[in-house]
Amino acid sequence: MAASPQVTSARELMAAIDAGQLRRHVSSTQMNRESSRSHLVMSVIIEATNLQTQNVTKGKLSFVDLAGSERCGAGQPLLALCDRSR
Repeated sequence: MAASPQVTSARELMAAIDAGQLRRHVSSTQMNRESSRSHLVMSVIIEATNLQTQNVTKGKLSFVDLAGSERCGAGQPLLALCDRSR
Protein backbone atom coordinates (compact mmCIF):
# COMPACT_ATOMS: atom_id res chain seq x y z
CA MET A 1 0.00 0.00 0.00
CA ALA A 2 1.29 3.46 -0.85
CA ALA A 3 2.26 5.90 1.85
CA SER A 4 2.49 9.68 1.63
CA PRO A 5 4.37 10.90 4.66
CA GLN A 6 5.12 14.58 5.10
CA VAL A 7 8.66 15.23 6.29
CA THR A 8 10.45 18.38 7.35
CA SER A 9 14.09 17.26 7.54
CA ALA A 10 16.64 15.14 5.72
CA ARG A 11 16.56 12.66 8.61
CA GLU A 12 12.78 12.23 8.32
CA LEU A 13 13.09 11.82 4.54
CA MET A 14 15.67 9.06 4.95
CA ALA A 15 13.46 7.33 7.53
CA ALA A 16 10.53 7.40 5.07
CA ILE A 17 12.72 5.98 2.29
CA ASP A 18 14.01 3.24 4.60
CA ALA A 19 10.44 2.33 5.61
CA GLY A 20 9.49 2.06 1.93
CA GLN A 21 12.50 -0.14 1.18
CA LEU A 22 11.38 -2.59 3.88
CA ARG A 23 8.06 -3.06 2.05
CA ARG A 24 9.66 -3.95 -1.30
CA HIS A 25 9.73 -7.54 -2.51
CA VAL A 26 12.98 -8.92 -3.91
CA SER A 27 14.00 -12.32 -5.27
CA SER A 28 16.80 -13.84 -7.29
CA THR A 29 16.81 -13.95 -11.10
CA GLN A 30 19.39 -15.24 -13.58
CA MET A 31 20.55 -11.66 -14.23
CA ASN A 32 20.37 -10.20 -10.74
CA ARG A 33 20.87 -11.78 -7.31
CA GLU A 34 18.50 -9.38 -5.56
CA SER A 35 16.03 -8.22 -8.19
CA SER A 36 13.11 -6.06 -7.20
CA ARG A 37 9.74 -7.74 -7.73
CA SER A 38 7.76 -4.57 -7.10
CA HIS A 39 7.64 -1.22 -8.82
CA LEU A 40 8.72 1.87 -6.94
CA VAL A 41 7.43 5.36 -7.61
CA MET A 42 8.63 8.04 -5.27
CA SER A 43 7.88 11.73 -5.56
CA VAL A 44 9.66 14.28 -3.44
CA ILE A 45 7.99 17.69 -3.30
CA ILE A 46 10.25 20.41 -1.98
CA GLU A 47 8.77 23.65 -0.73
CA ALA A 48 10.86 26.66 0.30
CA THR A 49 9.72 30.01 1.65
CA ASN A 50 11.76 33.17 1.17
CA LEU A 51 11.79 34.66 4.65
CA GLN A 52 12.08 38.24 3.37
CA THR A 53 9.39 38.20 0.67
CA GLN A 54 7.32 35.22 1.89
CA ASN A 55 7.32 33.93 -1.72
CA VAL A 56 6.91 30.15 -1.81
CA THR A 57 8.78 28.07 -4.37
CA LYS A 58 7.89 24.42 -5.01
CA GLY A 59 9.67 21.71 -6.97
CA LYS A 60 8.94 18.04 -7.54
CA LEU A 61 11.39 15.17 -8.15
CA SER A 62 10.02 11.81 -9.29
CA PHE A 63 11.97 8.56 -9.06
CA VAL A 64 10.74 5.39 -10.79
CA ASP A 65 12.15 1.86 -10.51
CA LEU A 66 10.35 -0.69 -12.67
CA ALA A 67 10.39 -4.26 -11.37
CA GLY A 68 12.05 -6.65 -13.78
CA SER A 69 13.49 -3.96 -16.04
CA GLU A 70 16.79 -5.85 -16.16
CA ARG A 71 15.10 -8.31 -18.56
CA CYS A 72 15.31 -5.88 -21.47
CA GLY A 73 16.53 -7.38 -24.70
CA ALA A 74 15.61 -7.61 -28.36
CA GLY A 75 11.93 -6.96 -28.85
CA GLN A 76 11.35 -5.66 -25.34
CA PRO A 77 9.35 -2.40 -25.13
CA LEU A 78 11.86 -0.86 -22.70
CA LEU A 79 14.84 -1.58 -24.93
CA ALA A 80 15.62 2.10 -25.53
CA LEU A 81 15.54 2.81 -21.80
CA CYS A 82 17.74 -0.19 -21.05
CA ASP A 83 20.31 0.88 -23.63
CA ARG A 84 20.58 4.28 -21.96
CA SER A 85 21.10 2.75 -18.52
CA ARG A 86 24.00 0.46 -19.58
